[in-house]
Amino acid sequence: MTNASLPERDGPYTAGHTVVGVLTDQCLDMTVRDAVDRGYLVTCVVDAHASRSQERHDAALRAFGGYCWVTDTDTVVGRFEAMDQQA
Repeated sequence: MTNASLPERDGPYTAGHTVVGVLTDQCLDMTVRDAVDRGYLVTCVVDAHASRSQERHDAALRAFGGYCWVTDTDTVVGRFEAMDQQA
């Protein structure tokens, strides 16, 4: 996400992004940190990406987990369904 077209956020954390991808310890790590630095709330879906080994995947999640909400696909889908029912 470095040099991506997401604008900086000036106000409170009102926009959110769900992050999925390929390599947890490379692309996802940089994307999560960059988006948070720009003021976005980020959700990292742990079973929607991987790494070259389970150890690298787990280490990356521990490293950037404090920056974002780390959860699984079922939880994200459940929240979207609940929001849809409230609308």
